[in-house]
Amino acid sequence: MLWIVLLFLVPVQSLKPVILVPGALASRIEAKLNKSERSHFYCSKTSDWYTLWLKLQSLIGPAVNCWADNFKMEFNEGVFSNTPGVETRVPGFGEGHTLDYVDNFSYIHYFKDLVDAVMSLPGAQDGVSVRSAPYDFRYSPPSKECELYFDRLKKLIEDTYKASNSSKVVLISHSLGGLTTSTFLNTLSEEWKDKHIHAWVSAAGVFGGAIKEVKVLVSHGVINLPDFVSNRLVHRNLARTVMVTTLCCPVPRYGVRMRSSSKPPKLITPRITSNSCSLIWALRTEQRSGRRFEMLVS
Repeated sequence: MLWIVLLFLVPVQSLKPVILVPGALASRIEAKLNKSERSHFYCSKTSDWYTLWLKLQSLIGPAVNCWADNFKMEFNEGVFSNTPGVETRVPGFGEGHTLDYVDNFSYIHYFKDLVDAVMSLPGAQDGVSVRSAPYDFRYSPPSKECELYFDRLKKLIEDTYKASNSSKVVLISHSLGGLTTSTFLNTLSEEWKDKHIHAWVSAAGVFGGAIKEVKVLVSHGVINLPDFVSNRLVHRNLARTVMVTTLCCPVPRYGVRMRSSSKPPKLITPRITSNSCSLIWALRTEQRSGRRFEMLVS
């Protein structure tokens, strides 16, 4: 467990404050609707703030169509954004238990065990010893949203440093949070990092990409549920609109491979062969033209 690593990094008598940077799909996203039209007759056009991600019941049956229409992104003039009439925000920034669970039913555990373990240590302070830095995981650098998040994260680290009697901060990131943290740290001076950062622990950072992103974009989207539960094509089409999916694609020079094979997976069409996501958009063109394509793992 990560808390064991943390104990090796930091003596109990000088417990360092921890800031958690989550991976993709782990931050809650809330939405407020003021749309001019409905995507389906049973979908709402207006609403107050509500949980857009993750509310499990919104993924079931016809409701997934409404959810996908509000969650997807648009790309206009080089900029990714919400679709018209959809406003989003990420709650719980800077709080301690924001990332305990992923879903609204507290069914999918995330950082709960880690937070509880740190808070049980001598000297732990509520609201100081562990703080969360969730973000809208649909966006990736370079984007205005990421720049604003980096500003908030920097201030959170500085405030936590001051609140803990000038004790340096331990950053713990997971999956996509590793790329996010790495990009963030590279925007800062060495002097600032030496003053405020004690250590950075990256768990399963996708620095070379994630091979499953190929399947996400070509096959079934992020959530691979049976079609009678949630339409996988809806999830796939949504995933293709989200900015961060291409950031997480595997980088061939890093030798990303499937666990069950010594050879990298290949995407094969009559004209294209690739073992990364670099040609996803070409694949979409192939698909629209009616040509056949396959995903092979050999």
